[in-house]
Amino acid sequence: MSAFPIDQGLNRTLNKTRLTIPAIVAALVLSCTACYALDSCSLMSQAENLFMQREDMAKARESVEYYRKVLATDPDSLTASLRLARVLIYIGAQCNSPEEESQYYQEAIDVSRQASKLHPGKPGPHYWLGMACGLMGAANGGIGALPYIDETKQQMAMVMKLDPNYDYGGAYRILGRMYALLPGIVGGDYDKAEQMLSEACKIGPQYLLNHLYLADVYIQTDRPSKAEKVLQQVVNTSTMSGLEPEDKLWKMHASRLLNTCIIR
Repeated sequence: MSAFPIDQGLNRTLNKTRLTIPAIVAALVLSCTACYALDSCSLMSQAENLFMQREDMAKARESVEYYRKVLATDPDSLTASLRLARVLIYIGAQCNSPEEESQYYQEAIDVSRQASKLHPGKPGPHYWLGMACGLMGAANGGIGALPYIDETKQQMAMVMKLDPNYDYGGAYRILGRMYALLPGIVGGDYDKAEQMLSEACKIGPQYLLNHLYLADVYIQTDRPSKAEKVLQQVVNTSTMSGLEPEDKLWKMHASRLLNTCIIR
């Protein structure tokens, strides 16, 4: 009897299955793919957990690192792309340095543009690309804003075509805000702004930023009583689940406007 019966059994199995080099390679590829999938899921779980704590800016910045890692292992992940663009914009909007702000917006532009190429029929990539371009234009100001204005209009037109309700009337909100902020010489128009923002409020009545932007139009067009009514609504409306950090900021801004611009 052989001293190594297990080895004999293994040899018989190998001979019976006739494993070829291509089969072994295919098995290794499948194994590696499974590992990458597990790794991507684990990274995504950590990124989402940090995103939910984004009110803590350190957590928000840490989530950015994890979403980047997810996309490094799974470039097609639409969820990771949209989350990354969103948190980059969230951080950029609260930066004190214009240079740092622009860096976050630029990465959001790059991430969203790549996602729009991979998922052209989805509204999300076009929406966050348009928003990031609009914010980048506002950060640059002057002539430097013009290319971003055109891009924002194009992307929001695409969102309206694909899903006009996306992000609680987000396309109408972004365009309305843009028309309110732009000088008349490059397309600013308070009437268009009010029309767009009123539509956003109809689509997303619980989304506070729709109302906050509309109130600002009322302030800019010297209608303080209307602005006060809308701002009080923002302050008193219940916070939306999942939007606690943003709602907190918007309510604070509404209170500030009530104290400084409306109630004297």
